[in-house]
Order: sequence, then C-alpha cells, then structure tokens
Amino acid sequence: MTNHTLDVSGVDDAMFRLMVEKLPQTVWLATPDGFVEYLNPTGMAYTGQSLPASHLDWLTLVHADDVEQLAVVREQAQRECIPYRMKCRLRRVEAPTVGTPSAGCHCKIERLPG
Repeated sequence: MTNHTLDVSGVDDAMFRLMVEKLPQTVWLATPDGFVEYLNPTGMAYTGQSLPASHLDWLTLVHADDVEQLAVVREQAQRECIPYRMKCRLRRVEAPTVGTPSAGCHCKIERLPG
C-alpha cells in the first residue's frame, strides 16, 4: 500500500472539509480520548453511523476482529506518549437485502498524542 502525503497548509478549513466530504474513502476525526468528532459521508454510509452521535468511540467503527489488538496498541501508545499506526478493517453496516458479502475495508489509522 502506498502512502501519500498532501500539503494542505494553504487550504482553509471549509475547502479541506469539502474535499474530505467528496472522497470515496472513509475519513474520521477523533478527540485524544477517542470520541468521533467528524465522520465523512462515505464513512457514515459504510458504517451506518451518523453524527452528531453522543459518545461514539472510534473503536466502534473498527471491525470486531481487529478491536482487541488495536485497543492494546492504542493503550500502549497513550501510556508511552508515542505516535502509532496500525492497519485495521472497518465495521460495515449490515445490508438490508441479502447479497454477497464483501471484503473488509482496510484503513490506516494514524494518531499522535495531543
């Protein structure tokens, strides 16, 4: 998987939000204690979550099989005040009709202590 870095220093908040809301990938923003402040429309559609959602912990967006390992890594990073990155799958909302299951979506979570 290729990492891409984009310099958005000259882009104001409104323009950046507009770009993020049009992305076909899930994007969320969480507070240092893990509560989701922002989830883009793609993320809302994929996970079935909507905002504002009171006390939505971002681990609720993560696939159940990945939560335990991610929680351990997150706790260690917070305890040691170090940044971390981990690949995980997102929890997908159940489709209302019967269909073929699809593969989990992989995301990169990058978090720096605040």
